[in-house]
Parts: sequence; C-alpha cells; structure tokens
Amino acid sequence: MIGKAPSALLLLLSIFVGSCITSHTPADSAFTDALVLVEERNYAQAAERLETLLKALPGKLPPEQQGMRHVLAYCYEKQKKWAEAVEHYQQAVLPTYDLADYAIYRLATSYGQMEDYPNAVIWYQRLIDAYPQSFHLAKAKYRLAKAYQEQSDYARAVEGFSALIADSKNGYVRQAMYEIAKAYEGLENWKEAQLTYQRLIDANAADGIAKDALEGIQKLIKAHPELPITRSQHMSHGMVLYNHGKWKQSRAAFRKVVTDDRDKLPGRATYYIGRSYYRQRKYDSAIKTYSQIVSRYPASGYLTRALYQTTLCYRRQGKPELAQKHLKAFIENYNWSALADNAQYDLGWVQENQKQSDKAIASYRRLTRKYRHSDFAPQAYWRIGWIQFKNKRYAESVQTFALLMKLFPKDSFAMAAHFWMAKSYERQNQWKAAEKIYSEIVEVNHWYYSSRAKEQLKRRAAQKQLDTTPGVLAQTRARVIPDSPIWKDIGSQKTHRVDKLMRLKLFEDAVTEIKGTIRTDRSNRQDSYYNLVLCYQKLQKFQEAHRYADKLSKFQSLRDENQAIPLELYQLLYPVYYTDIVGKHSRQYEIDPMFVASMIREESRYNAEIVSWAGALGLMQIMPATGRELARQLKIRRFRRDMLFDPEINIQMGVWYMKDLMDRFENNHALVAGAYNAGPGRMQRWVREMDISDLDEFIEDIPIAETRRHIKKVLDSYYIYQELYAKPDPAPTEKL
Repeated sequence: MIGKAPSALLLLLSIFVGSCITSHTPADSAFTDALVLVEERNYAQAAERLETLLKALPGKLPPEQQGMRHVLAYCYEKQKKWAEAVEHYQQAVLPTYDLADYAIYRLATSYGQMEDYPNAVIWYQRLIDAYPQSFHLAKAKYRLAKAYQEQSDYARAVEGFSALIADSKNGYVRQAMYEIAKAYEGLENWKEAQLTYQRLIDANAADGIAKDALEGIQKLIKAHPELPITRSQHMSHGMVLYNHGKWKQSRAAFRKVVTDDRDKLPGRATYYIGRSYYRQRKYDSAIKTYSQIVSRYPASGYLTRALYQTTLCYRRQGKPELAQKHLKAFIENYNWSALADNAQYDLGWVQENQKQSDKAIASYRRLTRKYRHSDFAPQAYWRIGWIQFKNKRYAESVQTFALLMKLFPKDSFAMAAHFWMAKSYERQNQWKAAEKIYSEIVEVNHWYYSSRAKEQLKRRAAQKQLDTTPGVLAQTRARVIPDSPIWKDIGSQKTHRVDKLMRLKLFEDAVTEIKGTIRTDRSNRQDSYYNLVLCYQKLQKFQEAHRYADKLSKFQSLRDENQAIPLELYQLLYPVYYTDIVGKHSRQYEIDPMFVASMIREESRYNAEIVSWAGALGLMQIMPATGRELARQLKIRRFRRDMLFDPEINIQMGVWYMKDLMDRFENNHALVAGAYNAGPGRMQRWVREMDISDLDEFIEDIPIAETRRHIKKVLDSYYIYQELYAKPDPAPTEKL
C-alpha cells in the first residue's frame, strides 16, 4: 500500500542524505525520518522534525543543504500555513541552489494565497527573468498576469495574457483569453469583453471555459442590455448550453435563431431543438420538431439528419413498424447520404429485434456490399454470424465469422468471431475443430475471450478425463517476464533535478520537471514514463499513474518475442491500491478482494475523485441516491454526497453492494458485474427472459452494449488479478 516505505527506500534515502549532508551525523537519521513523513503526507509532524533539525544545525545552511528549507516550506504550504511557507521558501532561493526556480515559484504562489499580490508579482517576475528555461515559465507568466489583475492593473494584465496567447504552444491560450475578457470588464470596455468571450465560444463551444464565457456574456448583457447579440451568436450560445446538458435553456437560445428566413441557421437551430427533446426522451416533441425542418427548411443542410433522427425516435418509442418504414424510405431516397450506412445498419437491427432473421441478414448483407468501407461493416458481419448462430445455422455462422476475421483481422469483432467459430463447431459436435480454435485463441491471447476459451478447453478435458492440450492450458492470460533484465534498471536514467526532487519527496514538482524534460528531449521517454508512474502513485493520482504505465507498456524494447511484458509492469497496469481498506471490507463481507480490485479498476481506474457523466462518484462509482440507501443499510449517519469521495466509505459501500449482488445471483461473477452496471432489476429480468444455460451466449445477448462490455472487462481483469497476485491482500509493486 502506498505510504509504507520498503527497505529499498531507506537505502536510497541514506544515499540522498549523503549528498545533502557532508558527514554522517544524527542529522542523517532525522532528515530521513522527516522525508518518510513527507511521503506519508504527515506534513505537520514532518515540519516539527525539520524545524528541530534546522535549529540544531549551525548558522546559515550551505547550498547543498537548502533542500531541507525547501522541504520544510513545502510542508507548511501543504498545511496552508502561508506565512511560514514564505519564510522558509525565501531562505531556500539562493542562486546557487539547484532547485531555486521551484522554490521561487512556490514562494510567489504562497504570496498569492496570502493575497499579497505585490510580492507575488515581484517573485513571479524574478522567476521569469532569472530562469527563462524553467518548466514553470508559462504558468508563472499566467499567474503574474493574474496577480496584476487582482491588483486591478488591468492594462498590464491584458499585456501579460496577450503574450501568452501569442505563443500557442504554452497551453494557456484559452485560459488567458478568458482572463483578458475579464480584464476588459475591469477596464469597462464592455464591447471588447463581449467579443472576447464570444471568440472563446466560437472556437470551442464544448469545454468548461466556453460555459464560463457564456456566463460572462449573460452577466454583461444583463448589466448592459444595449450590447447587441446576433442570431449566429444566439446559436453558439445555444450550443454551449446543449453541450453541457442544459436542454431547456438551450432551446430558449435556439428559438431566438428560428425565423422566417430560409438560410441555414434556422434549420440548424430547429435541428438542435429536436435533438434536445430527444436527449430528454421527449420523442413526440422531437419528431414534431424534425418535421418542421422537412416542411420549412429542407435546403438547410439538416434535412437528412432530421429524417434519420426521426427513425431513432420511433425506435426509442418502441414502434418498430414505423421505424422500419422510415428507415426503408430513407435508404431508398437518400442512399447518397453520409447517414445511409447508419440507416442500413439500424434497419437490420430493428428487424433482428423483431425476430425477422432473414430480413435482418439481408439488410446487414446489403450494408457489407454497398458500404463495404463503412465503420459498421465489421459489426454487420458480426450480426449476421450471430443471427445464424442463434438460429442453429452453425455451418453458415462459421463461414460468416471466418469472413469477418479475414476482412477485418484487427477489429474487436474479429476477436469475438474467432471465439464463436469455436462455439459453432462445438454445437455441431466437431470437437477437434473447436479445440483447435480454442487453443489458437488462448495462444494469441484474445483479451477476455482467451480466458473463456481456456475454460472451454478445461471443461472438455475434464469430460474426457484427460488433458489433451497441456501446453495450452498452462498458458496464462497475463503474459509476463518474471525477471526482466531491462526492468531492473528502469527509471534509473533521470536528470539530476528529477532525481533530487523525487528524493526530496517533492513529487508535484518532479512531475513538472519530468514532463518538461520529455518535451525538450524525447530520447529517454521509457525511464521518464516510469518515474511519472512513481510520482503519481505517491501523489495518490492513481488514474494518471495507470495512464503512464499504459504508455510504458507500448515500448517494444520492454517486450520479449512473445510480446510478454515485465511482471512489475503488469502489476502497474493491474495495481492493488487501498489494500488495507479493500482487505478489511472483503473479509468482513466475505468476498474475493481480487474481484473487488477488478471492479474498482474498471469503474474508476482507482481515481477516488472521479465523477461519471451519469453522476456516479468515487472509486466504485456509486450514485448519490444509492449511497444514501447504502448509508442507511450500513448505519452511516449524516450521509452527504461528498462522503462518496472518501475511499473508506466508498469501498465499504461498494463491497457491501457487491456482496448483496453475489447473494442475489448465486455468486455468479458475470451476473454480478452486469448487475453492478445495469442494476439488479434489469439483470433479474434478463435472467428470467433469456436462456442462461450457456453463460457466454447469455452475455452476448444482453441488449445493452455498455453492460456487455463491462462484464467482459471486469471478468478479464479478474482473471488477470488472480494470476498476478496469488496471495490475499497483496502489496502493490513499488520501485524507487
């Protein structure tokens, strides 16, 4: 678990202390202890230790020992004791100190937190002037301009933000433009402020800055109603609201665009009014709105989109006959449209769900022939093969699946087709052919399907009371290199500054330094990515740690001839964090902690602060309403929504809920994973209405694509966790 220092850590710390303190004294041990406390985020106790240590040291610290001051200031900063932070950062900014630019940046930021903007300006400017190569340079320029703005020096703020905008590579262009608009407001230049906000929206109507810019415009207009807004601007404002799920408000903006003019703008606005109704599941209103495009704005460029969306409304309303009628008309009249392949696929889908198998196959086949380059083509082949399989036309399904694999060998549907080819042979009692394909799937390691294929081979071997494929059955889902010689030195090649920041446990600044190094020199990305993983682990930003572990896994130099990767890297991709919490509640509720770890990985990638598009929160993605009910069950008093961001509470609730599902679904991991995603009510209905005798077939028949994939992802992770961690409650692999 993050926070426990392995023996290797103590060795490295002793090396570090040797570089900071010239002789081995009791101070060595004191500084080592303080650094361990910093790593454990025990900043208050670390600060006490460092204060005591510094008082015991004689006089002014030499440059090589300025790291102590730097770390102490950081500890105060983390406690929001800004005055103390400022005091010690000021003593750490000697020009001879090799990390002085980081200390200066944090000193300036601390002044900003104290609202002492004149001093913040002085120190940001000093960083910019003295350290033009600092990786904090762009952020310092941004914060310098912000500090001017806080002092109502709007002219200098505009100047500073404009300089950032001129350099498109610094990553602050949109933020700086937004702040310029606010500065124009401070200068009472309302028109320029409005135009600047509008430029932000016109450039990108989907991000958070666009939302803030729209709010800025709305406040301006309320205070200054004389400011004009054009129809196109109303349209862009509606798009901001639409992109942020403000359906009713977006319609109000779009309606200001709809006029008797026959240009493209009213047609576009009408289309998005219909889309907003569709997103609210108000299908009758959506259909009525789309019909207005047909009658009033047929030349707007939104005619075919409106007609296609109408077919989707009929589908969602449960009116398959009307959906078919309109899809056929669309395909016949608009076969040139970019949406024609969508409509052709949808027609097959509606027919398939109406049990019109031959008609569905014909529709899917027409798509594969007429739109062979469509993104829907692999899926259409898959649907044809699946219909044939479900109708026990196994010889035909084998042919279709084989054709899919030949035409689209790298598509995800080809993996599924490979597995179901074997199932098709199995249903025909052609066991030799089935076993051959299952063995191929295990050997090529086709994601979730490889483990399922291995289970089929085990079942068959048990039926025959012998093991006919010992080599294949010995294969694991996680292909690892146990003692990779390359991995032993991974991360060791780093710059002096990265090395020192990491040893000082200043991991936030180490991330900045490593990323800056990657931008300027891409020759050593392998070691840099590894060190980013370590830093993000220490910062408990586990989703970011996973992202860089995934980048690291792409390096061919780390793989062997069988594409296996080092065991330690696999454990970074499938980590076990919050081990104590997961272990405690798994034991309490009698559930496999590896199954819990798999669920957390696939739900949140161990991001304790994540919020899904649907509003689910935290590690195990619990909806607030569900959290309220679980709090009642678990007797957690005074439940609040933000409690779901607490790992202890979130994991306890998630594990209790998983155990409840295990009891309901007879310990069937696949059904539990599906119920966790789609809800137990839906899963119980599917179990009642569908044949569950073949679990693989049942999973493929689940009508919600997200749930199907979630089951496969969780089960695949579960297979891998069981292989990687043989012992219960394992500690995650760490290397420093």
